[in-house]
Amino acid sequence: MGRTPDLRDRHVIVTGGSSGIGTTAIMLAKAFGARVFATAGSPDKCRVCEDLGGVGHVLEDCVACQTPRAVQKCVVWRATLVL
Repeated sequence: MGRTPDLRDRHVIVTGGSSGIGTTAIMLAKAFGARVFATAGSPDKCRVCEDLGGVGHVLEDCVACQTPRAVQKCVVWRATLVL
């Protein structure tokens, strides 16, 4: 088995956060200490991400082309991982 990743002081952006893989990525990133941001395709899907708790900000995919700019307003860009 490998080491458990230490994601404290890291930001993780999960695209498609309401999908099965997306929700798993959100939960794992939170468990490893990351500050999590997510994108989703509709307001209902955004609520799925928010209901997982611990997600710093959820962006609707309709602003996907603006995602880096929108997230930049919330994050000091330091060691960001995009999933």
